Amino acid sequence: MPHSAELDELGEDGWAIERRLLTDLCKLRGIPDERVEDKDSALQALRHLKELAAHSAQRLIAEDARSAAQQRLADARRKQAGIAAGAQKMEELRSAYAEMVTGK
Repeated sequence: MPHSAELDELGEDGWAIERRLLTDLCKLRGIPDERVEDKDSALQALRHLKELAAHSAQRLIAEDARSAAQQRLADARRKQAGIAAGAQKMEELRSAYAEMVTGK
């Protein structure tokens, strides 16, 4: 299984792979291989893996939310910069018009 850092390097594809792995792990209800001799240990290990998966899933959700918030902030800043540029252009046009009307 790829390491989380390796998946992070893959960007969106890595996120999709990690989500799929976590989802599939959380869907496991029993030991995948019934030939396991120590079923109690196998179930305990599966429970532990599910706890780790739940923690990772919470991290992914938090990172997704943080990423979405950062994207909204960047979008708002771009919009604000566009509004400011438009206001500056309007002021320049107003000043040019005022100069033309007053003849200065």
